[in-house]
Amino acid sequence: MKQPESSTMANSSASRLTLGLAVVVLGIVFFVTEHDLKRSSLESPSVTTEEMENAVRTGTVLRQVGFLLVATMGLFFLLRRQGYLFYFTDPLSWLLMLYLTWCVASLTWSMDTVLTAKRVIVLGCCCLGALGLARQFSPCQLHILATTVLAGYVTLGIVVEIAMGAFQPWSTAYRFAGTVHPNTQGVYCAVLCLAAATALFDGRSFSRNLSALILFAAVAVLLVFTRSRTACAGLAITLAFLVLMRVRAKVRILIAVTGICILCTVLCGVELASAVWGPRPARQLATAVLLGRTEKLESLTGRIPLWRELSSYVIERPWLGYGYGTFWSPDHIRKVSTTSEWTINSAHSLYMEALLNVGLIGTGLLLTAVVVATWRLARQSLVSDGSGYAFLASLQVFGMVTGLLESGFLQPRFIPLVAASGLAHAAFCSRRPATS
Repeated sequence: MKQPESSTMANSSASRLTLGLAVVVLGIVFFVTEHDLKRSSLESPSVTTEEMENAVRTGTVLRQVGFLLVATMGLFFLLRRQGYLFYFTDPLSWLLMLYLTWCVASLTWSMDTVLTAKRVIVLGCCCLGALGLARQFSPCQLHILATTVLAGYVTLGIVVEIAMGAFQPWSTAYRFAGTVHPNTQGVYCAVLCLAAATALFDGRSFSRNLSALILFAAVAVLLVFTRSRTACAGLAITLAFLVLMRVRAKVRILIAVTGICILCTVLCGVELASAVWGPRPARQLATAVLLGRTEKLESLTGRIPLWRELSSYVIERPWLGYGYGTFWSPDHIRKVSTTSEWTINSAHSLYMEALLNVGLIGTGLLLTAVVVATWRLARQSLVSDGSGYAFLASLQVFGMVTGLLESGFLQPRFIPLVAASGLAHAAFCSRRPATS
């Protein structure tokens, strides 16, 4: 018999005040480290190679203070008597601890020990924060935390653009950015859509379900305005995962066959229209699917040449990598940017980024842990009527899908922190909170 997660949340020791504290702290810290109120007024969201190199060399005091605050909050939550019981005997917990140990051990073979040490310290701060959140809050409360913070970020982005006169969705060149890069805003909107979609799993009243549907529709429109193709594709695939996760095996086969038939019908229709009216209908459909961004499509907006360039670096150190968070040193930023003819400081692929930093061994440990944790969270969502486990599972899937073309989930940001809290909950937490 299914046990509603709302009862687990009711028994959880984390009070609304504690949850509010986490929302405020994380909301402020990651706003300071990720956002820029003047972003919408910039003609181009890109930065120069020199700015990237200086950021790597020096960092910022605000970021340092922010991550220390996240670590302090996590440590406070870990030391409280109240919260979930932690176990360290699970194979998944061993995998995660082995991966973290590998990241720390990369100091011994890093090409820049000082830079690796800085990145490892930031990783440690984020891990403390994620562990504290996992111990203190139920999955349903983590769902609420993520929804609240992301809704605040998106709303603030709209307000800022309106105030600056930059909110122009009727313009063909417009991309909704707010206070971050449009692609980052696309990730915010996509994850907020997932939060709204999984809120329907709670079995709530009609009015609450209607609110979730309205939120989903409104944020989905904003997601389209960001013109972030990776975020849109990631959301679509993750929503399909959520649907398939909730139905029986026979129904999954039926849905898969129906989807293939619809796709074939659409392709045949395009071919027929092209034969009758010329290639224009096909171009119009492709433009619509790609959200009006058809530039450099054959190279995935420059990613394929970039990956070819980076693969030569992977071959040089295939097993160990260059040290955790160290590959994008000022020297490599300069060399790769010059070769690629555009300013770049990331591999634009989570998998390529991981290979460069921690090699095949570290990447294998991380991906194995994520896959196992996703399976556990998805399975737990089936024996619970709550939205929390479904949201955390969908967040892992979204990260793996978008990781094919972006590397943001390996960065010390808010959404990866919530995803890490989901990993920690699957690996270390018992199914019931501890009593005081």
